[in-house]
Amino acid sequence: MTGQTLCNQVSIFLVVLLVTLFVGFHIALFGITFGTRDTVYIGAGILALSGAVYAMIRRRGMREVSNSDAFFFPDTGKDPRLLNTLTV
Repeated sequence: MTGQTLCNQVSIFLVVLLVTLFVGFHIALFGITFGTRDTVYIGAGILALSGAVYAMIRRRGMREVSNSDAFFFPDTGKDPRLLNTLTV
């Protein structure tokens, strides 16, 4: 079983578990009624949005590396492919 298959099965199990825990759940906010499935989807959306905000904050201040700089260390300018060669 691959890792992706395992993650898919665990996520399906967690969704089914949440739906069974919220059986008969209804809440009305500002005239909108939310049921069991609505609550699970809203929770998943909040998790996805919070992950996106976290990624945006973590990437702040990072610069994009151009193709010419991709093989060089930014602090030394040395090519990492040549590090294993002997220097005399």
